[in-house]
Amino acid sequence: MKTVSTLLIAAVASALVTSACGSSEPAAPVPVYYGEVQRILQESCVECHSDSPDRLAPFSLASYEDAVAAAQTTPIAFAVLHRTMPPYYAQNDGSCQTFTSKWLSEEDLQTLVTWVNGERAAGDPARSLPPPTPAPPLPAVDATLDIGGDYTPDPRVSDDYRCFVVDALGSSAAEKFVTGAHVSPSNFTVAHHAILFSLDSAQAEADALARDAADPALGYRCSSSGPTESGATFLIGWAPGNQAQLFPAGTGIPVVGNRKLVVQMHYNLATSDGKPDRTRIDLDLADTVASRGAMVAVRGDVNLPARTPDATASGTRRLPTNLGKLRVWGAALHMHQRGIGAEVSVAGSQPACLAKLEQWSFHWQHYYPYVNAVPVAGGDTFSVTCHFDTSNDATPVRWGEGSADEMCLAYLYVSQ
Repeated sequence: MKTVSTLLIAAVASALVTSACGSSEPAAPVPVYYGEVQRILQESCVECHSDSPDRLAPFSLASYEDAVAAAQTTPIAFAVLHRTMPPYYAQNDGSCQTFTSKWLSEEDLQTLVTWVNGERAAGDPARSLPPPTPAPPLPAVDATLDIGGDYTPDPRVSDDYRCFVVDALGSSAAEKFVTGAHVSPSNFTVAHHAILFSLDSAQAEADALARDAADPALGYRCSSSGPTESGATFLIGWAPGNQAQLFPAGTGIPVVGNRKLVVQMHYNLATSDGKPDRTRIDLDLADTVASRGAMVAVRGDVNLPARTPDATASGTRRLPTNLGKLRVWGAALHMHQRGIGAEVSVAGSQPACLAKLEQWSFHWQHYYPYVNAVPVAGGDTFSVTCHFDTSNDATPVRWGEGSADEMCLAYLYVSQ
């Protein structure tokens, strides 16, 4: 991949050669909006930079007039050259896997930068592309889980971990398989993360129900470790910036059909608007799959020195030797406000880099699915290293549940 410096050096060199010697070759065509820049924006930007009142971004890029106005008032060229926009931080040049993403190609990146920094020509409106038709988040919605009402986070705490028991996915004990999920908090000013847990046993279900019954408010207070010490399994998660998650065809995570589930919400009140939240989770389900999947978590040991621009936390997790051949389909990372980057890798049968995040934003936490699954095997060891900037901290930073603390977690979707 060409770096920002390479692009700038090439531009300067081209200008010097043209100035000193003239140019006998025709000038490159000037990019125009309609049909050209418009396509790039539609493919990579307007999902968030739209006219919708629910858009995630603060301005629209949905029309020519919108794009010109944004080019005049916001640093679009800087953002795309430094790849802070689109906000997809996994290195995607093939050196550490290739991801299905909104990663701008070098050609599209240069076209967009040239247009933004140039005359911002409109071109022929007759070449205008129709607005993109929003795709449904999931191919099918087979179940919708609801936390059961409006919950207002406890104003006496800065971080409120709350668990909500939700309905089972069926009436029989036969397994169901989660093949996709779309998590929808209703109040993004307080929703820090959401995790859907399955309960590992009838005892775990009884324990969660007893905790729920003992707490007079909606749901019950829980901790970052999960809804019950009796056993719960991470199914799917959501953090700011996440979109719907679809597992690869033929794979899914098993759930006991008639056992209740638990939604754990982490509410942070630092920017709360004082209003309640009612999170819902849509699920795409299958009765059978060819390959059973699971989310495998790898935790880094967070014990960071203060006043350090690149403090690191690392950890490993070894797969049981009896698991045989497996496949990794994608990775997600989780840190808080100090994160600046991370790497995930596997050592053993076929060592590989699994993801390398060169930047980080708490507000844009993604799951990064691979174009091709990565083979692993029982006995292999996953490793994660998270990078943090503690320059503004006067005391060491340690693992903690609060948004002012830190975490280092990698989640890998693994199947048979």
